[in-house]
Amino acid sequence: MHWENEDFKKWICAIAKFKAIDYYRKEIKKSEVVFDDISHVEKNTVEDELISTENREELVKAINKLDDISRDIFVMKFFLGMKSEDIALKLSITKASVDNRICRGRKKLKENYKIS
Repeated sequence: MHWENEDFKKWICAIAKFKAIDYYRKEIKKSEVVFDDISHVEKNTVEDELISTENREELVKAINKLDDISRDIFVMKFFLGMKSEDIALKLSITKASVDNRICRGRKKLKENYKIS
């Protein structure tokens, strides 16, 4: 008889636990993110745009110094937004080769940027 009371208590506790979890998940879905301070939204100034343009031009010059295949990979990946698999198919190389060239190219670009 005593074990029946223990099983009943465990059963009730399990039901209460799962009901609480369901309630919590339902409330999380209802909640909204409220921005109290609109000043967090940044507006680009003319100076920011000019710096961004200059940085982009420097980056393009640095990419142009890479070998032909690496340059093509960088353009397809970062300017055209292609996936590594699609680039590999287009250039008839493996995806691993594309990823390796991106990794090595990034290192070269970082080295060139530090020197400049």
